Formats: sequence, C-alpha cells, structure tokens
Amino acid sequence: MSAASGAGQRVAGIAKAVDAWAAAWQKVRALRSCRARLVADLEALACGARTVLMLDYVPGLQAKALLWAVQRFCAFWPCAAMTLHGCPYLVHLPALVAQCKALCSAHAAADATPTDNCAMVPVLIGFRPQEGSQEQSRVGPVMLQHSESQAVFSQLQGLLTALEQHQAKASTKVLDLEAVRGLPLMPTLSGLLLGYPVVYVLESVEGAAAAARALSAQPLTLITAHATLPEELAAGCDKDAGQQHAAAVGMGADVMSACSVPSHMWEEGVEGEDGAVQTAAGSGSLHRAVQAWAAHWEAALSGSGLKWQGWHAQSLGIRSVNF
Repeated sequence: MSAASGAGQRVAGIAKAVDAWAAAWQKVRALRSCRARLVADLEALACGARTVLMLDYVPGLQAKALLWAVQRFCAFWPCAAMTLHGCPYLVHLPALVAQCKALCSAHAAADATPTDNCAMVPVLIGFRPQEGSQEQSRVGPVMLQHSESQAVFSQLQGLLTALEQHQAKASTKVLDLEAVRGLPLMPTLSGLLLGYPVVYVLESVEGAAAAARALSAQPLTLITAHATLPEELAAGCDKDAGQQHAAAVGMGADVMSACSVPSHMWEEGVEGEDGAVQTAAGSGSLHRAVQAWAAHWEAALSGSGLKWQGWHAQSLGIRSVNF
C-alpha cells in the first residue's frame, strides 16, 4: 500500500469515526456545520502537523462525549483529552510530551528547528511600558530575549509532569489543566500548545487588558497556514454553515493554523530582492520562526490526506483585540 493510499484510508476512517461519534452523541445536526473542519483537524493531529486540537468550535461538547471521542480516535494516534476553563482539547500525547520537553529544555535555542513531531521554538512577544509615557498602563509589544523566553517555557514543567503521569498510567480520564499549577496565562498557554510561531506573553489579567489596548491601536499582520481535504471527504457537511463560521472568525475555511503579529515587527524583517533579511528589532528570528513553522506543516502534511496550500502573511490593518 502506498503512503498516499494509506493516508487516504486513514482520513476516510477518521471521517467515519466522526460520523459514528455524532450518531452516538446524538449531535449529528450540530456537527454538520463543522464536520469538514473537524475531519481536517483530526487528520492534522494524526499526521503530526499539530500536537493539540482545541475543540471550541464543536457546539455543546461535554467531557463524556470527549472521552468517547478519545476511545474512537485512538485507533489513528495515541490520543488523550484535556480541558481548561470548560474548553475541550484532543492531543497527540507522545508528541505533546516531546514538545513540552523541548520547550522546557535549557538547551532550546531561539532559532531551533523542529524534530520529529515536536513543534519549533516560537518567538515570544511581551508588553512593556512605552518610553516617555507617564501612564503605567500604556504598554507596547517587544520581542522577549532568550532568557526571558526560557522563563516562560519553564512554566510548562508542571504540564509536562502531568502529561508524563497520564501517559505512564495509560489513563483514559480527561486531564483538567486547571489542576496544574504555575501554567502561563491564556492565551499564552494556548499559543504554546497549538504550536504558533509567534506567541503573545501575558503576565496578569490587568496586563492582558493593557496588551489588548496596545494591539488594538496598531496594524496587525495575520500569518496563516492552509490545507484542504479531498472533495469527497468534505462532502456531507453543511457548507453554508461552514462558510458562515469561517467568515465569523475572519479566515478562509482552509486555514489550519493562524496567529497575528504587529505589522511593524513583521515588515522590518521582510526579505529584500537579494534574499537578505533585515534584523531590526529581532525580526529576522521572527521570520525564521514562521518559515520553520510553515516547513513543519508542509513536511507533516506531505504524507497525509490533506493537501498543503502554502502559508500567507496578510495585513489586517487596525482591529479590535480581546484576550
């Protein structure tokens, strides 16, 4: 059996499992609006393109149904279930353990590249008081230095311990992340778990509000990775509802992963005609992180049932940001 046919059979199996899950959960109609999205995301998880899948777009998903999903999908990869503040996640357990180990490692470098299923080390953007401002709450985005980034990555140690214990016990229970102490705040944690190449670091609830105001006052650039399912596997979903969902979040239905970055940081690192990358404000490392992230997705999807469609950087202009 060729790799392509094997991947195709896996995607078809995942699609059937999604339909069986919907029937057992008695949520067939509710899942129609996100069936294609769910099948594509599960295939990305199975092939190692991502290590964590946030299921916030699946309406009304509860812990019991999430556990049933784990039992249904474990035939395709060694999966586990997590929740945080009521939001459900499915994870590729060995890959997430490897990812957390890499980020916690003191040897992780700012220009590290991915190994196996482990995501690359992201660029972290924090928020600091602006020079000349007398308002303590007025902050601006800055790229964190390596030592500062390592302090953030080390906060995943508690999660790594919990995941390794979960793996050793072969537990089928849902792992509640609220019981894990010392984790980064959201959305920093979700950005790290979802493997974004650029992650905003928030240190407090008050800091999150100030950071949101800072980002809302300047142009942003959206970085997206794109892939598509074969048409026959996307069939059976409510396309109108799927398109409405995509429009609501401001992205196309083929977007597999997306994050934003302040436009001035991105533009300072745009490659010139000679291929040289400007490195003002550390933007060279930002571009390398995005390129490594895109290369990871492309390589993982090359043996999958999804077709890689490339990555894009699109100006969003000034948008309201909420954390």
